[in-house]
Amino acid sequence: MKYGSIAICSHSEAPQRIANVRAVISIWDKNGVSVAYADGVPELSLAFNDIDYAPDDFDSPTCEHLMSALNFARAHAVEALMVCCHAGVSRSTAVALAIIADRLEPGDERNAVDALLLLRPQAKVNLLLLDYADRILMRDGRLVEAWFSFENAKPEFAIWRRRKHLLGKFGGSVGATDSRLLGR
Repeated sequence: MKYGSIAICSHSEAPQRIANVRAVISIWDKNGVSVAYADGVPELSLAFNDIDYAPDDFDSPTCEHLMSALNFARAHAVEALMVCCHAGVSRSTAVALAIIADRLEPGDERNAVDALLLLRPQAKVNLLLLDYADRILMRDGRLVEAWFSFENAKPEFAIWRRRKHLLGKFGGSVGATDSRLLGR
């Protein structure tokens, strides 16, 4: 594969996947507890919340977070890399998409999205990280466009994004059932 060996998973899946991994990018909630996965395996640990927009009062991902991840991945390009976050769906998939796009040529953005979806079909990339990746990699909107050509064909994504946005306003998580959204 032109983009190397990348595994994407949740923190709960990571212990089962670590055996074949030679480098790890682990993404934790800002106020969460981070855990090293394996002695002797280089690991970049990042802490930021899964926010798709950058309000002043949340610990959103930053360009610096993504640059750290890209630089780490570049330093470990020939090794099997694992990228993980809480659910293995949003933050880790956005970082993995940035890494894949970085390893492919400009103009291969759709191939980067396709590769991500082969690795993690349940991907719903963090939009803020996606925007940063597009700008950092100087893709002139093509990476964002490639992702949305996939996402816009899936009506369930709009529902998921709306729910994520509303729960974020109330400090909840996407997987939570929140009666505040239901008016109860």
